[in-house]
Amino acid sequence: MKLYYDYDNFMMKMERLDGTIIVQDFNHKKQYTLSGKACSKNDLPNGLNMQPPCIQSNATYRGRNTIGDDVAYDVDTWFIESSSWGNLTVSVMAHDCTLVVQGISTNANNVVSQTTIFYHNVQYTTLEATVFQVPQNCSES
Repeated sequence: MKLYYDYDNFMMKMERLDGTIIVQDFNHKKQYTLSGKACSKNDLPNGLNMQPPCIQSNATYRGRNTIGDDVAYDVDTWFIESSSWGNLTVSVMAHDCTLVVQGISTNANNVVSQTTIFYHNVQYTTLEATVFQVPQNCSES
């Protein structure tokens, strides 16, 4: 999956391996899902906010670890209780706060879910505004 993240404009885009594209507009609280030629527009889940680019002020520091073998990196791990995404555990590069691992734990309607996301090939680039555009027929629906 490829992820585009623009905290200044409160936009995210995910390009999944199956070709599905999801654009999340946190300004307007909308999510657009493009699959093939179909496009749907839905409200973002109630209370879902965009995660800040580094560590929230209410995070609890869990410690420093080293990852890697030939090339080793120090990562700091933090716990964030009850964010809009659920309980989060994140590990970020110690020198620049690049997200390396994110664990999400949720309990909705007594259904417990655990998700772990590993980030790699992280690139910092200036994104064109067109990255987050959705087809006009989708944005009007």
